[in-house]
Amino acid sequence: MELAQGTVAFRRQVNARPLQWRPARHRLEHMANMGRRLIRSYKYRLYPNRAQEAALTDMLGQFCDLYNAGLQQRIEAWSRQGVSLGYVRQAGELKAVRDAVPELAGYSYSAEQQVLRRLDKAFAAFFRRVKAGETPG
Repeated sequence: MELAQGTVAFRRQVNARPLQWRPARHRLEHMANMGRRLIRSYKYRLYPNRAQEAALTDMLGQFCDLYNAGLQQRIEAWSRQGVSLGYVRQAGELKAVRDAVPELAGYSYSAEQQVLRRLDKAFAAFFRRVKAGETPG
């Protein structure tokens, strides 16, 4: 199945029930700064039906648009006013964005905040690499 760049292909099972969850891998990790404590994490594989696959693809598209809008806002704020925008300021405007874009209002507010956190993390990593003299990309 060919998909546009930035979309996710989901594996489908022949007689899949709505949103089956199956553990794909169990992993134990030792954290260096946590001594002898173990952190358990589970990775789940989704088997959505066609309607759920379409809904997840739409959600991914909306979140990509939100990420790109946040990126564009940061670029324009810097080039026009010399102001650096951070997560807190952009997250404060998220409520107004949800009112302006009704498609976003149907999704979880915290998931949209996570998109902005991911953008902030990417910016921080980029400028950390620039400051260290590494390849920024």
